[in-house]
Amino acid sequence: MSIKVVEYGPPASLLTLSSKMIERDAEEWKARLGLKELPLQVLRQGGENKLKALGVAGFINIGGVDIEIKPKFLDEIENEGWRRLLWNMLSLTDNYSNNIYGKFGIEEDDEEHNFLDVMGWTFLNSIRESISEGLPRGYVEKEGYFSEIRGSIDYSRIKSILERPFVFPCRYDEYNEDIPLNRLLKWAGIFLSERVKSFRLSNMLAESTQLIGANNEPPGPIEAENLILPAQFNHAEVALNVAKILLKQGNYQHKSSELKSFGFLWKSHQVYEDFLFEILRIAFYDLSPNFRLQKQCRLSVGLPHNNTTTHNLIGKPDFIVKENDTTVYILDAKYKTGTNPKASDINQIIVACKMDNCLHGILLFPSNHTNGTYHKTWKINSIGYPKYVSSLYVNLERMSQSNGEYTLAQEIINEINEIKLYI
Repeated sequence: MSIKVVEYGPPASLLTLSSKMIERDAEEWKARLGLKELPLQVLRQGGENKLKALGVAGFINIGGVDIEIKPKFLDEIENEGWRRLLWNMLSLTDNYSNNIYGKFGIEEDDEEHNFLDVMGWTFLNSIRESISEGLPRGYVEKEGYFSEIRGSIDYSRIKSILERPFVFPCRYDEYNEDIPLNRLLKWAGIFLSERVKSFRLSNMLAESTQLIGANNEPPGPIEAENLILPAQFNHAEVALNVAKILLKQGNYQHKSSELKSFGFLWKSHQVYEDFLFEILRIAFYDLSPNFRLQKQCRLSVGLPHNNTTTHNLIGKPDFIVKENDTTVYILDAKYKTGTNPKASDINQIIVACKMDNCLHGILLFPSNHTNGTYHKTWKINSIGYPKYVSSLYVNLERMSQSNGEYTLAQEIINEINEIKLYI
């Protein structure tokens, strides 16, 4: 059974889930993600309890029921390809170099899968190639008793010679696959095989991970994040990236209950802003190596007057582009879909530009327009800053393609160059 709901969208039926189960998990996720309100809320409509999602996107399983939450900024994506887009955006914002989904894909139509299956097929295709080509090995310390000294004598167990005088306790190094990297891969394969929806995928994941000559105890989060593949084993890069994401999110469980709940939820607006930062970083560097993109900058908007307060008024636009010490663009990410900015959006960007002496403010909206990324630009009817404000509609569907981030960055470059022609 599965529940599909859009973030901030119409509520969906709870099916067999109780409101208490939802509320319990919602409290845990609120604390875990640092949210101001419960991300999962139960509403009473039409004589039944319904589920509404606020501020999050991803996948969670509660009491054996899959819940998929589609982010608001992908609401215009009509088919089930939103999973592909979200996955690629996540892989980019986690600073992984390649477009994971675009390169390996899944073997079946993703309409038949949940979000976790997308991760499973991606992992499987990479781990198969890795096993075929050979996984990395390393020296692992071992202990044992031998009739001849192997490595060095383990003096912490030297008393055992009294009981077995012709057998020596030894410590020695063995060159094998039981290293932290392979242990993480095996843990991830088992984790996915136990949770994916597709029975066929589950079996293939289990069979493949059995071939990894390591135990399934993963390294700690810090050690895992610092794992780096030698160049000759780059075929395992995608599987390693998936494993890192799985370990980073963690296996969400309620130890006080027989029901095991697990899943992967992200703050939607944070994913969107982090993704835009990575795309803009590519775009503005290509526009000019002298451009510096800054994130979440603090601008002083007002100073205390006549001792009425001790606090400054501070503005925080999402992105500022500087060339030397001059602010060239101020950009603000808008999470909502639509064709025209609201008055509050315009007021916000104008104030930011005025306080930083910036000629051009840009509002960034999500879009899936068939013609690609496009813009609307207005000349401001006032003296001073800014002179122009633009709405830039970023075509997120480009992220369903291999290397889509570079295609999208180039579209943004083209739009900015077009704006320059008439301002």
